[in-house]
Amino acid sequence: MKCALITAGGCGTRLYPLSTKDCPKQFVRMFEDKSLIELTYNRVTRFINKENVFIVLPKKYQHFINELLPDVDEENIIIEPEQRSTAPCVLYSCLYIKKIRNNATLFVFPADHYIMDTDKFVSTLNDVYNYVANNNKLVLLGIKPSEPQDRYGYLKCNRSNNNIIKISKFKEKPNKFKALIYYLSNKYYWSSDIYGFNIDYMINLYKTLLPNDYNILTNIDIDINEAYKKCSNVSVAYAIFENVKDIYMIKCNFHWDDVGVFESLLKYTNNKNVIDAYNEKKKLVDADKSNLVKVIQ
Repeated sequence: MKCALITAGGCGTRLYPLSTKDCPKQFVRMFEDKSLIELTYNRVTRFINKENVFIVLPKKYQHFINELLPDVDEENIIIEPEQRSTAPCVLYSCLYIKKIRNNATLFVFPADHYIMDTDKFVSTLNDVYNYVANNNKLVLLGIKPSEPQDRYGYLKCNRSNNNIIKISKFKEKPNKFKALIYYLSNKYYWSSDIYGFNIDYMINLYKTLLPNDYNILTNIDIDINEAYKKCSNVSVAYAIFENVKDIYMIKCNFHWDDVGVFESLLKYTNNKNVIDAYNEKKKLVDADKSNLVKVIQ
């Protein structure tokens, strides 16, 4: 059974003041009248039935789902006990989904990415599903780099004519120098942070690679709200991807961007709120630079 998990708990602080802790970027209407989470949900439901699409986020953001995506059933909203990084969040969600969709093949999608060429996107997901359904593997969607960007994870792959290939190295967010080396080598892809797997396979990876979180979250005799605070505050990339020996990637041919900074976001929208926020942030940055020069002088 195909299922989806949309992770929607990020704060998007780099897009301040457009994105704030009270209203992060994924909930801001900045593409005509649509928010990023609406665009994500609409894409995902081209591939997976609505009743099998789950959204995980902290309680304080649940009202955004009720407002922006009113058709989402209450059962499909997973409330994270505490706002932490993606590793405990994904495991918590896997355990939740397994209880009600036992034999699931699960795809994880960040709520705040911008993707063009939806038909190619859906075709890629179908290829991953067909592979994962017949192979107990973890498959990431890889993007050919267009620049030496240090905001993304990098996937090293040997040259191959196959569409799905084994990753020989995963490096999460290298420094600028290493990112340049990876980019120039022509052997690396960006990690889109979109990935698919059989749910039991992923849970077993956590059991091996993040046993503390696994033991906490599978203990039925605990207060989950208190126990969740003891889980690690680390991303899936650092906890799982960098440590799995047998991990795969599919080469993607659609346009992808995480629009995590204004320079990226402004490529795709001329929304007045976006432009005004960018100009306001620029004034703040320029003022900070001016004050720094005065201190140095």
